[in-house]
Amino acid sequence: SKINNPPACNIVKKFSGVSNDSYLVAAKSYSEIAIGSSQGNIYKMNSIPESEMLSMYPISSKEYEHIYDIATFGNMFYFNTKNAVYKSNYENDTIQQIGENTGYTNIIPNSDGVILWSKGTKKSVIFENTSTKAKTTLFTPENILQNLRRFGNKLVAICGNSSVSIFDFASKKYTTVYTG
Repeated sequence: SKINNPPACNIVKKFSGVSNDSYLVAAKSYSEIAIGSSQGNIYKMNSIPESEMLSMYPISSKEYEHIYDIATFGNMFYFNTKNAVYKSNYENDTIQQIGENTGYTNIIPNSDGVILWSKGTKKSVIFENTSTKAKTTLFTPENILQNLRRFGNKLVAICGNSSVSIFDFASKKYTTVYTG
């Protein structure tokens, strides 16, 4: 009988400032990485390629709830918690609430608002205008929504295990383009 020995682990990067918090989501913008934790903390870390040791430091102190998702748009980080959506400028670490969240787990930011959706559900996908606070239903998936991505003026949705649909912002139409 043959014994398989796995290869030894290679350490690529080391982190300083790491706490016992559980890290759930992260997003990178330029040379900064924002990290959200299960305890509601937000951390920031530089991603300097030449450095073996990276420093991680908190930019909040248990001020927020469980952070479900982090996304970037331009030079801003967006954080989705149980009840609110926040944005942070990575240059000066300011954080401000920009919207409300009514149980959505995922966000896609853009110039005038955020798209809220929930992976693994049939919950409607909505757009919240961050200036007016108006919420608009974009579409309701026919199957469980597995993934949602924005490409220009369109949202591409993967539903269930067998269909791909596109929502067009210009025409406001939701069309299934593939089933299989």
